[in-house]
Amino acid sequence: MTTLGDYGEIFMGNPKNLKRAGYDDKGGNIAYDPEFECTGGSSNPNDKQCPFETKESDVMGLATTGWDGRLLHLNMPSFRDPLCPRTLKYLFTKAKRPNDIRVRVLQQNMGDDVDCLETYCDMMAQLREETGGG
Repeated sequence: MTTLGDYGEIFMGNPKNLKRAGYDDKGGNIAYDPEFECTGGSSNPNDKQCPFETKESDVMGLATTGWDGRLLHLNMPSFRDPLCPRTLKYLFTKAKRPNDIRVRVLQQNMGDDVDCLETYCDMMAQLREETGGG
């Protein structure tokens, strides 16, 4: 398979389905251009902000490389999801640096649904018992 661009490609969906939805010239694979993700408020090139570039003004005193002081923040929606506790368990048990992860779960349940946090805590307590972990 040939790559469409230097940075790979993005699958935009089945062209037939998109055409039915009124998008005649879209669909299939298109070249990915990371510059497309850059934004700016003016024509001044210094105003350009790209998520893949780190500027000294963005780092708030942290080193621009390495992990020191870096946290992963994850917002996780959960709509009646019985797998939510297992997802949290895997997130923390498989992470290289679990202490650097912060999770917010937005949970929407009915009365008899599994509570994500309670079940996750039960699962972790059981795991600690089984492995003797702390």
